[in-house]
Amino acid sequence: MDTVQRIPTQPVSYDEWLAMPETMLPVDVVDGMVVVSPSPRGLHQVAVENLFGLLAAAAPAGTRAAVAPRDWVLWQVPLRVRQPDVMVVTDAQAKADRLTEAPLLAVEVLSPGSRETDLVHKPAEYAEAGLTHLWLVDPDVPEVVVRRLVDGHWVDVARAEGDQVLEVAEPFSIRLRPRDLTN
Repeated sequence: MDTVQRIPTQPVSYDEWLAMPETMLPVDVVDGMVVVSPSPRGLHQVAVENLFGLLAAAAPAGTRAAVAPRDWVLWQVPLRVRQPDVMVVTDAQAKADRLTEAPLLAVEVLSPGSRETDLVHKPAEYAEAGLTHLWLVDPDVPEVVVRRLVDGHWVDVARAEGDQVLEVAEPFSIRLRPRDLTN
């Protein structure tokens, strides 16, 4: 049995991508090109795990927290698929094979090797795909920046660092300290 997953070196269509075998690898598709990233470092994963727990507890009825790998198809031509580190999705989205509409909230936890992608490219793509609530978490500081899409542009609506308390009311109420994400 062949257990090696071959990564296509040419752009793939939506149908070709759907026919690929399942994987737990961190995979994005950018303009049809399959992009595989190395596993995140430990501090990144600690922040993701802690944030998932907090968001799962705070998510309103009918929604739930979801953690990568979880595909969000931003658009089909050229194919663009992203896997936010953590999302809050509807129950229906959680049960779907992949997201085809924007989640309630997407969170990117920054890594040294993907800062430009996480801070520049993904927010622009997410805005175009209809996301209205985005959090950026820097586990090295630690810091959480809360953004909301207003008239097609991301606006920072809250920010907390270290032991500061972050209180957010939209898209649902939650209170946290960035330092707790990395402990």
